Amino acid sequence: MSRFFVVVAILAVLAAVVLVVTPRVLAKSRMATCASNLRQIGALMNGYAAEHNGYYPVGGNPEGYIRRLCADLFPDGYPNTGGPKDAVFFESGGPGAIFICPSHDTGREELGKSYLGNSYVLGVKVNGEWLNNAYTGKTLAGLHDPSRTFLVIEDWRRDNTKLWRGNDVRYKPTGDDDNFKAHGDGRHYLYVDGHVEMIVKDPAIGNDDAFKIHYRSEDPNQ
Repeated sequence: MSRFFVVVAILAVLAAVVLVVTPRVLAKSRMATCASNLRQIGALMNGYAAEHNGYYPVGGNPEGYIRRLCADLFPDGYPNTGGPKDAVFFESGGPGAIFICPSHDTGREELGKSYLGNSYVLGVKVNGEWLNNAYTGKTLAGLHDPSRTFLVIEDWRRDNTKLWRGNDVRYKPTGDDDNFKAHGDGRHYLYVDGHVEMIVKDPAIGNDDAFKIHYRSEDPNQ
C-alpha cells in the first residue's frame, strides 16, 4: 500500500511539473509561429513589390494592405468582402492563417488582422484617395536603411482611426496598452529586408527621435 502512495505522489509531482512547463512551452511555440508568420508575410510583401515597380500593397481603409495583398495573391480564393465571409479564409490551416498570431484569440473574428503595416512605407489611401497627399507609398529602392525600417508590426489593437494613419507614437513598445498582451513583455517587428526581431517594451523609448529609426529610417545626409 505504501508503494501505491509513493507512486501516486510521484504522479502528482509530475502532473504539477507538466502544468507549469506546458504553458511556457506553448508560449514559446506560439512566439516561434508568430515570427515565422511575419517572415512569410515579408516574403509575400517583397514578392508583391517586385511585381509592382517596387511598391508594397497600400494601407488604408476600407481595404488595407492585408486585403490588397490577399486579393492579389489569391484572386480565386479570397472573398475580399471585409466582412464575416472573409473569416473562413483566415482559419487555422487556411491560406490566410499566417496573418493571425496564434496568441491572438480573436484574430479570426477581426479578419486576421494581427499585424499592422507601417504606413510610412506602405502609404495610406482612404476610399481610393491618398490621405492629405502625405502618405504616399515608398519603394524599396527609396528606403535608406531597409534593415532598420519596419514593414509590419505585431499589433492587435483596432480603433479604426489611428490604425490606418501609421502614427509613429503608436508603435512604441512602452507597455501602456493593457489590451495588448502579445508575448510577455515584447512584440515582433518585421523589417523591410525580411528579418524579424522581438523588441521588449522599454520605457526608455519615450520620444519620437529615439524610436523613429525603426519607423522611418532616413538618410542623415539629406
